[in-house]
Amino acid sequence: MVEMAYAMPAYAAPRSAPGVQKETPVTGEKVPVKPPLADPAAKQAWKAAPAVTWPKPQKAELGGSVSTLKAGFPVKLAPGTARAAQAAAPISVELLDTDRLGLAMRVTPGQGVAAAAAAKPAKTRVEVDYSGFRYAYGGDYGSRLRLVKLEECALTGAAGCAAPQPVKSDNNAASGTVTAEVETGGLYALTAAASGPSGDHAATSLAASSDWSVGTQSGDFTWGYDLRTPPSLGGEEPGVSLGYSSQSVDGRTASTNNQASWAGEGFELNPGGYIERRYKSCMIDGKKTGDLCWDQDNATMSIGDSSVELVKDATTKQWRPKRDDWHQDRGADRRHER
Repeated sequence: MVEMAYAMPAYAAPRSAPGVQKETPVTGEKVPVKPPLADPAAKQAWKAAPAVTWPKPQKAELGGSVSTLKAGFPVKLAPGTARAAQAAAPISVELLDTDRLGLAMRVTPGQGVAAAAAAKPAKTRVEVDYSGFRYAYGGDYGSRLRLVKLEECALTGAAGCAAPQPVKSDNNAASGTVTAEVETGGLYALTAAASGPSGDHAATSLAASSDWSVGTQSGDFTWGYDLRTPPSLGGEEPGVSLGYSSQSVDGRTASTNNQASWAGEGFELNPGGYIERRYKSCMIDGKKTGDLCWDQDNATMSIGDSSVELVKDATTKQWRPKRDDWHQDRGADRRHER
């Protein structure tokens, strides 16, 4: 046997560390910061909910030689009719204690009116001040107020009672008053209409323009609504619709991405398509967590009801569809498969 000599490992020749570049510090100075500009909407913004004061149930005499109008009573004779009412028969206005009709009032002949004259309804133009409760509800409640005539059964909410009859009213939102003509012996209420100068606040009906269906086997409820798009110069405009599926959230677990779409939970609105990445469980990389981790370069492009996986070219660093038979027709802005 021939003994082998021990060979020492090879090392690189040592070299000295390069010199460190020294930078000369630059002397700075403080930059003056201008104060923010005043917000013009800050003065109009509410700091707290406005106070709401509803009139208490009370009664007052309007017109005639004797008037028992108290301070703060919301009903008075309309301007222009007060002088003529001095010579006419007075009327009595009673505010009723009810919370189902808004501001309810009963108009009856005043004191001193003869029985024969009281039997005939007399018309009088009155003005109702709602400035104390114009912000009681939302949707620009004050500007939607108008006077309606009621039947006696409306006070109890009896079934089969006739619907309120709107009275021609003039709503002055600036002064917070409603002016209308009333008759003695009638029951009236100041209530809000469904629409007003600021828009329509009525309940939106489920029109035929939207479609819905229910899966009898799966219990999935789907709903779709086509959105209107402006006409295009090329002739054909893209179709945009809002879709909802109650079953789209059934399969979500703690290990999946449970983030809702930008249209809401269960809704999908993808007018231009989207590109998303695929992730893998972090436990595959040895991490003891239920989170999802990065899974190399991957992407999936979805446009409408078609999707294709994208692959990254290692040479050009560009993404291209995995299937060569998928392309985008720019002229008609539609997908075609060769």
